[in-house]
Amino acid sequence: MYLKEITISNLELFIYGFGVGFITGKNSTESDDYYFDDTKGFKNWFLKKKNITEVTFSSWDHPFLQEVNGDQKKALDLYFDYLEEYYLSQNKIKKK
Repeated sequence: MYLKEITISNLELFIYGFGVGFITGKNSTESDDYYFDDTKGFKNWFLKKKNITEVTFSSWDHPFLQEVNGDQKKALDLYFDYLEEYYLSQNKIKKK
């Protein structure tokens, strides 16, 4: 993965672009999408954990930024902390 600048906002754009390509190239009958699926993926897990009712694409990074007082780099680190917690809670990876 390459981000021109290491920020949560650039990650947001990267993930959106990846998601568009992923969904476009995928058979629409497949249901194994645990990241982008709003009902069972990371986004849904995170929103429930933070008691957030809804987030749009344009505000996707706001909860992370709010938690670290607007620091883009810290928000990016926080994102990956939550992503690891999500995968651990889903038994998708084991803690080292």
